[in-house]
Amino acid sequence: VPLVAQGELVAVLNLDSGTLNSFGSDVAQKLLAVGQQAAIAVQNARLYAAEREQRMLAEALAESAEAINSALDPETVMQRILESVERIVPHDAANIMVFDNSKNIARVIADRRYDIHNPEHSVDQVEISLEKLALNDDHSPMVIPNIDKYPEWTNTE
Repeated sequence: VPLVAQGELVAVLNLDSGTLNSFGSDVAQKLLAVGQQAAIAVQNARLYAAEREQRMLAEALAESAEAINSALDPETVMQRILESVERIVPHDAANIMVFDNSKNIARVIADRRYDIHNPEHSVDQVEISLEKLALNDDHSPMVIPNIDKYPEWTNTE
């Protein structure tokens, strides 16, 4: 049974039976009535989830702003930002890199959770040449699936 709310197909209700012809037209009519209510419930659940996600994002951004404005210690600020990011984007580990134009590199200034997942792999000394850093021209996020296989990464340990 298609679940339609405000002209949009939001889900499908499916019933299965091991008995041949176990559902007649009377069942279909009942399911249509139930389906209308179910479609509204599905749509409301989607709206609630989207609102909740936006609220979590807003809270994380507010916490990051508060960290930036309240902490004097730069390391504390960076760790709070990484904690906020962790709440809105699940990940194994994260870091913040800054550009050092005098040395023409980007280097890690804060990291979170690398020690949990790979104790032998420290990112404290990781840096990458700005010339070789592949940045998107439109400043959109870049995904590097595996830095160990990314030839532009250099570990200075």
